[in-house]
Amino acid sequence: IKKMKLNKKNFGSLMSIAPCYCTRHSLESIYKKYNKKNFIHPDPLEFIAKYKNIKDKEIVGLIASSLAYGRVEQIIKSTSIILEIMGSSPHSFIKTNSPAHFSKVFKNFKHRFTTGEEISALLKNIKSILRKHGSLNKYFLSFYNSNDISLEKAIYKFAEKFNLNSPSLIPSPEKKSSFKRLNLFLRWMIRKEDRKRVV
Repeated sequence: IKKMKLNKKNFGSLMSIAPCYCTRHSLESIYKKYNKKNFIHPDPLEFIAKYKNIKDKEIVGLIASSLAYGRVEQIIKSTSIILEIMGSSPHSFIKTNSPAHFSKVFKNFKHRFTTGEEISALLKNIKSILRKHGSLNKYFLSFYNSNDISLEKAIYKFAEKFNLNSPSLIPSPEKKSSFKRLNLFLRWMIRKEDRKRVV
């Protein structure tokens, strides 16, 4: 817009795109100013930033996004409890422990309507995916088709296959879910922070 010369012929076109340009410029300025780690809290996204290993980040992201309903203070508290139990590497915790151990350590966990049994089922399914695909990223990409106009099919397949062995916090396509929390997880995984990818 800066390079376009104003004249009678293009005046109308310039006036129609000027508001869009100004709005985008303003939003980009805000994004650059506040898209930094020190502004994250109290967003559950802060948990992902605490880990360096990508395989830990994706697991933490799925857990945190699955609990992202209700008051943010409670979301932070509940996610902290789970991650404290899992130790310094959630990926290693899942890989080296059995589903029976998950059930034991999360027996008394409660987050609003979510029980320890549901958390155990979530971790059990993640463990199965890690064994077959190596990571949640590779698992999701197994359903991705670059020819699709959206990620809808991939997301539905992700959820459908995820719950094949044991129903968990990942929503079921059969229930016509809008997949808000699963989409939140996917947005976190591609988010850029300080001009660097989160994962």
